[in-house]
Amino acid sequence: MKKYFFCGIAGAGMEPLAIYLKRKGNIVVGSDRSFDLKLNGDLFAALKKEHIDIFHQDGSGVTEDVDVFVTSTAIEETILDVQKAKQLHLSFQKRAELFADILQKQNGIAVSGTSGKSTTAGMIGHILHTLHMMPTLINGAELIGSYGKDENPNLLVGDGQFCVMEADESDGSIDYYTPSIAVVTNISLDHKPISDLTVLFDSFIKRATVGAVINADCPNSSVLKDAHENISSFSVLGKKEASVRATNIKQTKDGLSFTVNQMTEVHLPLFGRHNVENALAALAALELIGVSYEQSAKALSSFRGMKRRLELLGVKKEIRVYDDFAHNPEKIKASLETLISLCPNGRIWSIFCPHGFKPTRLMRKGYVEVFSKILRPDDVVLMPEIFYQGGTTVQDISSSDLITDIRRTHPQAYFNKSREDFLGPLTKKVKEGDIIVVMGARDRTLTDFAHLIYEKL
Repeated sequence: MKKYFFCGIAGAGMEPLAIYLKRKGNIVVGSDRSFDLKLNGDLFAALKKEHIDIFHQDGSGVTEDVDVFVTSTAIEETILDVQKAKQLHLSFQKRAELFADILQKQNGIAVSGTSGKSTTAGMIGHILHTLHMMPTLINGAELIGSYGKDENPNLLVGDGQFCVMEADESDGSIDYYTPSIAVVTNISLDHKPISDLTVLFDSFIKRATVGAVINADCPNSSVLKDAHENISSFSVLGKKEASVRATNIKQTKDGLSFTVNQMTEVHLPLFGRHNVENALAALAALELIGVSYEQSAKALSSFRGMKRRLELLGVKKEIRVYDDFAHNPEKIKASLETLISLCPNGRIWSIFCPHGFKPTRLMRKGYVEVFSKILRPDDVVLMPEIFYQGGTTVQDISSSDLITDIRRTHPQAYFNKSREDFLGPLTKKVKEGDIIVVMGARDRTLTDFAHLIYEKL
């Protein structure tokens, strides 16, 4: 038993890891800036339920008896907890190093890629759970549904031989992972240039001890086809060279149906072609460990999706409100195309909150192109200021700059410094048959805002 202190415990990757270590019999405490700001109350209530004590980020919770002081790449040296830990000469460990230790103690299935990794990891965990294989799943998003002890978990702690984990490439921490199965869902512009991502994913695949899965339809991914001697690839475009192919893709009122390799029928209670890709990646990964397509397909029929992955919060006055994690151009494109297919006669009201000044600078052109090209003339994009969690980053770009660019070709684009300023005009102008979607990452209060919109309709 060890005592762990998590600095930044509310992070999407930190929270499930902290709970995992607590459930394995360790003492876990932590701090977070959002706790000091009285944000994310539900999350801290959940941590308290796990008997994890939370301290203010002022150094008060960092004591000599801490065995491991855990940080992520988002944690800055200037934080008082970090300074106190250094004064006490505590042992530091990166979040990714801990993940790697857990992954390598079991048969690890690590899912990476710039889009779809949370859903794909969730699908793999759901299939293994449904097949009573008692997996461990550590994910950046929550499964919708009940999985034994947990309701809406992003963590399953099982005694089986497989551990499924979302592997993050955005901070380079993927370099720590040596999985049995490496999955790369796709490669598109996100936090790093394509050239840097290709090097990261190539090395990731080469370290896999059993095999790897790549996307045959993604040009940036297909160049990795020789990175491992045991590569399985998937395609929704019917490419013959792909190991796993989807045909007869149909959207129904209940979701999607398609055929895998012209033999296995899959019924998925989700929408969007991107979810067909996610399902194929999951099927391909599990086939490499001996789970048949038929077994996986049957289990997927009860998969309810992930929180904040195009999650329908409710329908009121025939207006649907969705909560979505989409934050890079590729993800936004997939979400908007799916919503437009569900809304042929109404308008899409997309409220998008960019996160981080560096990612916004990097993806500015992509954001402008996707909103300008995908949205129809009457569809609307509303953008509050860039989400900022503090720190020393250069603040030399604004959401207003993106809106100015978008309005050159799509006039229905608007900026307000505060998202709350959109609430009144939006709820007055939205009509029956319209869809409202709140999109963005990192800011956990976006879900609260989506619920607020629904309540005000």
